Amino acid sequence: MCAVTKKEFTNPRRHNRDAVTPDLGLSLLDPHSGEVILLYNDPNAADFEARPVIARERPPVLVESPQSYKYTGRLVCNSVFNTQHSRVQSRGRYVRIVEGLPMVSRHQTQRNHPGNRWRNHGGTQARVLATVPLAADGSFFAEVPADRFLHLQVLDSDRQVLGNQLIWMYVRPGESRSCIGCHEPPETTTSPAAGFPMAAKAPGAQALPFGGEFTYRAKAWRKGILPDETEERNRTVRAVNLIGRQ
Repeated sequence: MCAVTKKEFTNPRRHNRDAVTPDLGLSLLDPHSGEVILLYNDPNAADFEARPVIARERPPVLVESPQSYKYTGRLVCNSVFNTQHSRVQSRGRYVRIVEGLPMVSRHQTQRNHPGNRWRNHGGTQARVLATVPLAADGSFFAEVPADRFLHLQVLDSDRQVLGNQLIWMYVRPGESRSCIGCHEPPETTTSPAAGFPMAAKAPGAQALPFGGEFTYRAKAWRKGILPDETEERNRTVRAVNLIGRQ
């Protein structure tokens, strides 16, 4: 059973701007023949995530409750070499853990035709918490501050960015978060045959602020993301400025 719709455009030469509002309906899909049989479609709603009304066992509940008395959490990666980027597989040597510090500032850019002003938040200041060597299998294990914005970067031996996480994430107090790779293929998963990550067999690397960490402008106003080359330039300019002041 699946939710399916036909993608239509009012102008076939254009893309998202002229897309017709999708009307999802519930269908049966034969994976062998590809035949799709419509079961139900409400033209006034998007129908998806249908569940068959049959008796079934209650699934196990695995809940990791936040531990309010702790100030840190843990990040575990099975292997950054499980990725869609060949340069990460061939050149990845380190992972950089970056904390985002909010900046209370705004600026105005330009006006649109009716006269409304574009106002943009100042972005985020980055603080480099740690640069951790990858284990031989590409895994890493680190203790990080809880309830803080974090993002990760895979580096080569010259500390150049190979893979850059474009979103912020966080861990709750005492929580362990894990992933199987770095921008891994979406259809993949872990296999017991792969074994336990080498990095997780030892105490996690300390990626906690102690004062004096290197900081730089981490996010431009571009809707919350920052391309690799732009962030690298921001970090380099900040480093040059610090050297020039010494």
